[in-house]
Amino acid sequence: MEYPLTAEQHLAVEHFRTGENLKIEAFAGAGKTSTLIALAKAAAGKGGHYFAFNRSIADDAWNRFPRSVSTSTVHSVARRFVAQKFGYSKNKLTDNPSAHHVAHAFQAQPKEEYLLTGNTNCSGREYSSLILRTCQRFLASADEANAEALYARWKA
Repeated sequence: MEYPLTAEQHLAVEHFRTGENLKIEAFAGAGKTSTLIALAKAAAGKGGHYFAFNRSIADDAWNRFPRSVSTSTVHSVARRFVAQKFGYSKNKLTDNPSAHHVAHAFQAQPKEEYLLTGNTNCSGREYSSLILRTCQRFLASADEANAEALYARWKA
């Protein structure tokens, strides 16, 4: 549902037309998105981008903004940047990592030996698996545990 612009929103549109910088600060539900839609319409076909907090807001904005404005979440832009920067495939950051992915990221060689704490040796493949499982345990843990404690639990 669209509402008529408030006096403050009209002022924002007029200021926007001057080409000077414009900052909009307001509480949730105060009409920031409606103001931005009015600004996009005032820009008459010039391109723009709307960053949303989550996917449902971005999808809703896509339906409300002129086609010259693209919409996305900040997270999706960051994910695309990281994938491009490091040459990852589109699904690389959403798939479950494997020990092979970890070995590649840490440049671990499968047949090299790695020295762990306590004078224990392991192969590059075991080392990669150990890193992966340690990370998985840490991420699944509510503890503020360090990696050595998680490693000890994994080895036992």
